Amino acid sequence: MEIDIKLIFYFFLFNIILFQFNSYIANNLKLFDKPDFKRKIHKHSVPITGGIFLFLNLIFLTILLNINYYEFLGLNFSYKREFFAIIFLVLLIFLIGLFDDRYDIKPFTKLFLLSSIILIAILIDENLIVKTLNFYNFQQNINLSNLSVPLTILFILLFLNAINMFDGIDLQVSIYFLVIVLFLSIKYNIYYLFYFSPVIILNSYFNSKNKLFLGDSGTYIIGILISWTIIKNYNLKSTFYCEEIFLIMAVPGLDMFRLFCIRIMNGKNPFKADKKHLHHLLLKKYSYLKTFLSIQFIIIIPLFFYYFFPDRLSIAILITLMLYILVLMLARLKQ
Repeated sequence: MEIDIKLIFYFFLFNIILFQFNSYIANNLKLFDKPDFKRKIHKHSVPITGGIFLFLNLIFLTILLNINYYEFLGLNFSYKREFFAIIFLVLLIFLIGLFDDRYDIKPFTKLFLLSSIILIAILIDENLIVKTLNFYNFQQNINLSNLSVPLTILFILLFLNAINMFDGIDLQVSIYFLVIVLFLSIKYNIYYLFYFSPVIILNSYFNSKNKLFLGDSGTYIIGILISWTIIKNYNLKSTFYCEEIFLIMAVPGLDMFRLFCIRIMNGKNPFKADKKHLHHLLLKKYSYLKTFLSIQFIIIIPLFFYYFFPDRLSIAILITLMLYILVLMLARLKQ
């Protein structure tokens, strides 16, 4: 399926109108991220409305593609339960993120709620369950058997948390999403996430003006869209190998893994926010622009390399690891 340019245009018009209500929505729902002068780096209250706009775009998309939704997704779904599963998943996880933006849910309560929702969704739609691990380098499949359901829940939770923790400076998650959307389209002919590019572009513009944050509701929707897209294509079309998924999620995933290890070794809650993210370390000595470009560089260069050298997947992963370690060392050396 190719991109419908007319539909993209409709989405831009829809979002230009929608974003005019940014302040109205934030004021009425009392959705503001207030500076704490500790971990947060912004200096005044900013509306946390990005997730609401993303969710409304998903609803608008559903209405526009009412009859041909399954065909649009390019997966030829034959059961309405699969459609219900993704709507159920996105709606409830969006509401948890929105509630967290407003009231700040405790980490383990949030983890329990997210796990429960994901479990129900994959039981509704069994095509979301990862049953085998397919590796490019080993040329073999590992059957997960009885571990398939808990590991699928774990995989989706890791996607959600990695994206959520990656959202620490302006534009970082938005541009990451656009890079992944572009990569998925030109490398794997997966186009439907392109229809979310108008809302992400306008999100990015408002974010750059300090008029909007994605919030947990926004990062969760992005995490669900990416993880759902990858898992569905992995299961139904064998589009990806495990190493390719690692490459796509490498930078948010590596930073999350590093932070979890540091917090656990220090006897702290692994979900307790701090200022040890890669972007925080870089910002201590470098400008915002250098920090932003350095992190995007780690993401884009390996994907660019892998696109032109598809038989060098291991080298692309090695480049990612080396760049991440190099930038991390530079950040620490400057301290």
